[in-house]
Amino acid sequence: MLQRGRKGSSRFALLQGGKATTLPCPSYFGDEERKLWHQIVRSTGPDYFSVPTRPLLEQFVMLSIAARRSDITQRERIAVSLCIAKLASSMRLSQFTSYEKPRRKPANAALIWDTE
Repeated sequence: MLQRGRKGSSRFALLQGGKATTLPCPSYFGDEERKLWHQIVRSTGPDYFSVPTRPLLEQFVMLSIAARRSDITQRERIAVSLCIAKLASSMRLSQFTSYEKPRRKPANAALIWDTE
């Protein structure tokens, strides 16, 4: 969600030394998983993921890397993709979750075919 107006100073908070705060990556992640983790966290910001959503992000990263492997069958790839889509939706990472539907016309609006 886009904030209108002035941005709060807490959004730009820095640690001493000039480094921005980031959500730490789990220690058991490999190189590919770490790269994807940091890419997601940097694109959303460190405060976007709260404590309850961190396990969802971990699963999302692990499944995303697993889906890229060439040794899984098509059926497994589809199942993994569905899980990834559900996780992305629940963490509001997908485009569909940030899409706003256009407003409906009011109920008392005159219909085109009724006007004469």
